[in-house]
Amino acid sequence: MARAFSTWKRSVQGPVRFLRFRDDDCGIAECCRAHLAARDLLESAALQLPARVARELRSLIRPYDEIFESKSIADPEVPASEWWWNRRFVP
Repeated sequence: MARAFSTWKRSVQGPVRFLRFRDDDCGIAECCRAHLAARDLLESAALQLPARVARELRSLIRPYDEIFESKSIADPEVPASEWWWNRRFVP
């Protein structure tokens, strides 16, 4: 969890180029989209934690979510069933 949090935080605080999909992006989150895989893991954990602890985790994640949201735009091609950060891309 610490590694996932660190990856998410570092990625969204870093240069925008670290958030863009590369031309050779294979589409596998753990390979070419580590920041999204990290955020997926954080959300999966929050869904399994007791409510109070989940709220604390989400309060730690929220500032970085806001940064990511400000650097990205909605991708209308991605199904609404995906988590919100997976429905965005960085131009």
